[in-house]
Amino acid sequence: RTLGDRPVGIQLAARSDVRGQNAWHRITQEVGLLPGAWVAKVVVRDRRSGVIGSVTHSLNVPGGGSWRASSPVLSDAVSADPSPQPQHALPLARRTFAAAGRLYCELEVYDSALDETTGLPRVSAGFAVVRRGGAVERQGALVPIEPTADRRLAQLLTVPLRGLKPGDYDLVLRL
Repeated sequence: RTLGDRPVGIQLAARSDVRGQNAWHRITQEVGLLPGAWVAKVVVRDRRSGVIGSVTHSLNVPGGGSWRASSPVLSDAVSADPSPQPQHALPLARRTFAAAGRLYCELEVYDSALDETTGLPRVSAGFAVVRRGGAVERQGALVPIEPTADRRLAQLLTVPLRGLKPGDYDLVLRL
């Protein structure tokens, strides 16, 4: 299925991340989709140079009636914007992280079950870092996901990596 073109103009200032490299920019465009299989293709063109880049992503939108979560964003860096908005994980195009510092996992929850008395969501998030073979190396308690100022249900989980032995691990999210 296709929605057709949806042009979005943006102005990005040059900036660097904590490593002095070109930083990723987070751009959000909400699109309402009916349940079913979809393919999203994002094409970006630099008006000055004419350089074009694109990415294609297949997704499945479940039927209504239950809450769901976004794909998690994993990163070892977070935004440093001095704004009242919560920090965001900076998207990275890699799947390995040094056994030092922290790993951040950001996700959003949609169509959550609300507590009828308080009107607040009844969704919590936690994690476990599991070594291949089943040993739990780190664990984070379930923490209620609180609405942001703009009423989104977003959570940034912090996973300590210091002291983990090199190897393959699974990050298991609990919602």
